[in-house]
Amino acid sequence: MKDELIYFRGSPWSLKCVWAVHSLGLGVLPKELQIKEYLFPIQQLSLRFRLGQFTGPITIPILFPSDGTSPRRSSEDIIQYLNEKKSSVDLEAAHESVRKWDEKSNVIMRFTRGKMFELDDITQYLVPQFLQSIPGAISGISYIQKNYFVTKYGEGDEQIDIDEVEKILSEANQRLETSEYLVGDCFTYADISFASMLEAVAPEDSNKPITVMAAAFNTHEYFKPMFQSKYKNLLPWKTRILEKYFPETAAKDCLVPVTMKLEPRPRL
Repeated sequence: MKDELIYFRGSPWSLKCVWAVHSLGLGVLPKELQIKEYLFPIQQLSLRFRLGQFTGPITIPILFPSDGTSPRRSSEDIIQYLNEKKSSVDLEAAHESVRKWDEKSNVIMRFTRGKMFELDDITQYLVPQFLQSIPGAISGISYIQKNYFVTKYGEGDEQIDIDEVEKILSEANQRLETSEYLVGDCFTYADISFASMLEAVAPEDSNKPITVMAAAFNTHEYFKPMFQSKYKNLLPWKTRILEKYFPETAAKDCLVPVTMKLEPRPRL
């Protein structure tokens, strides 16, 4: 029996998890780990049965351990579990400083998601590719997804203050003024997490996105002045991290198929 990772293509939370898995060398070894894409809303009921959870939100990614223990339900717990099994590579996911940076990344991603609900509508890009040719599928599934995600996340995300976000960005900007990494002097899960967050906020290439938030043009415009005038170290750092550490093997699991032209839309 193998460990099984369930991920949601386009989600920055799944992105950092899949990136870390491939950095550990697990993504190319099917005998050690199965990586399966979650198709919402088609597979929601079967996943709820498997988890024994019939009410409340389900968050992705999820890892079902091969030893039959309880599923790991957060990116950091998944990577810590897998890192302990793959001891030849250490992303230091259990290190206190690494976990703190991961928590800070989550704060900004949640704020970004809340801002995206306010300024953009990217739900059409979340429709599974094989359904997009069916008449009415894009509009119908987009409607279901939008209502589901707003109900699931909206209120909590809206409670995060921009001052909290800027405090984190400022701290990272200052750290990266003199250091190549967020923790210590080597690449860790903290760098994966923070770079994944920055990719959601300011995508490297909207024509070859690794997060579906590449379509959130108005949200990106909201953040752009911050990176241009206050936090100038962050995006060049993110580019270097992607170029140096994003595994080529991860692309097949991370790239979001651009089946609809990504272009700016009128502000909502």
